[in-house]
Amino acid sequence: MLISERFNFVYLANPKTGTTSIEAAFGKYADYRSASGPRAKHITVRMFKRKFRFFESLEKVVCVRDPISTLHSWYRYRQREIKGRPQNMIPEISFEEFLHHWSQKDPPSFADVSSGIEFVLTRDGKLPDISYFRYEGTPTLHAYLATKVGEVVPEKMLNQSSVPETSTLPDPAELNIPKLDRIYEIYRKIPFRNDGRTLGEMTGGAEVAEEVEKAMGASKRKAGGKAGGKGPKAKRRKQRRAARQASESAGA
Repeated sequence: MLISERFNFVYLANPKTGTTSIEAAFGKYADYRSASGPRAKHITVRMFKRKFRFFESLEKVVCVRDPISTLHSWYRYRQREIKGRPQNMIPEISFEEFLHHWSQKDPPSFADVSSGIEFVLTRDGKLPDISYFRYEGTPTLHAYLATKVGEVVPEKMLNQSSVPETSTLPDPAELNIPKLDRIYEIYRKIPFRNDGRTLGEMTGGAEVAEEVEKAMGASKRKAGGKAGGKGPKAKRRKQRRAARQASESAGA
């Protein structure tokens, strides 16, 4: 998670959506970033609303990946040895078998993972009023954040799986998995900001948006710059203290 009062955003790190790369690229623009460790890094929308109310006025942004693609990413990731957690390593089973294990009420450790939809739901199972970005869509969340900070920010492709990706994934509708069907009912209702809109339309900053879009269209998207502008020091110290305490509480 990244919090930036200077640039008015809270980035909520939904697993399997390039979170390590986003945090590496935009960490220097944040006034606060969550502590290391999966629980502290991947603070859910529900946990944020409960423990980080001090930052509720900032724009919350989150990336959501197609659920079947998210689950396949978990499947690939857990095919490799996980240091200190052998129970999370997937046995030699197919992806379809993995999905059926995942769909159980009490799944085994290796299949006890999130589809990515659970991450964004409120306590009562609703979709909150925040900024959603489709992982597979354009403009990307990376491009949107670059526009918010007013600079072209190079992408950092980090923490990618070494297991080859399957070219085709099964059609969720043909799998006959009720849990997955319910997930897709919610997924289809998400109001993604990057469906059919340009950066300029989303941000109102046409000049910077054009520059970012042009740079992000390059093969390696290489450019850089320094963040500018700082808020009042006392207020920022107070915010960092509040965020640190909430993060420590969340990771406990």
